[in-house]
Amino acid sequence: MIEIRPISWDPSKKVLTLLDQSLLPAERVYRGYSDPHGVAEAIRSMVVRGAPAIGCAAAFALVLAAADYSGADPAELKVQVKAASVEMASARPTAVNLFWAIERMGRLLSETEDPDCSRVKEAMEAEAMAIFREDLAACRRIGDLGARLVPDNARILTQDRKSTRLNSGHIPLS
Repeated sequence: MIEIRPISWDPSKKVLTLLDQSLLPAERVYRGYSDPHGVAEAIRSMVVRGAPAIGCAAAFALVLAAADYSGADPAELKVQVKAASVEMASARPTAVNLFWAIERMGRLLSETEDPDCSRVKEAMEAEAMAIFREDLAACRRIGDLGARLVPDNARILTQDRKSTRLNSGHIPLS
């Protein structure tokens, strides 16, 4: 079975890659983002969907905002990240995981006393990765529990909200 990843992070290039879910199921297109404004637009335009993915995207967007800061003053770095947080919050005002991730990243920043901006940025990236791993583990757990409820040879029916077209097929559970 082909694994489809709706979100991935390249730490060496500081690029967040999102599956453009607005094109599913007809196309599978991945889009790369290297600045927080692009990620905010991806959230706003529903390129990224689903509470966990939205929260992860927001956390990585704040990492991108920090990466954009080239100065040496942690207070200025925090101001830049705070501005990006406001933009993220306005991208999808009803997304609970979005606000949860913004608050978690903000808490990390407010508790960080390190005078070295590079270490602050590293801590932010580590926190975003922790959010990503935790959400991935939770989603896998939900899938594992749900798979037990689907009988062998079941047919799953889904509806594409953009049209009334119905899609059905066999979903391998192993």
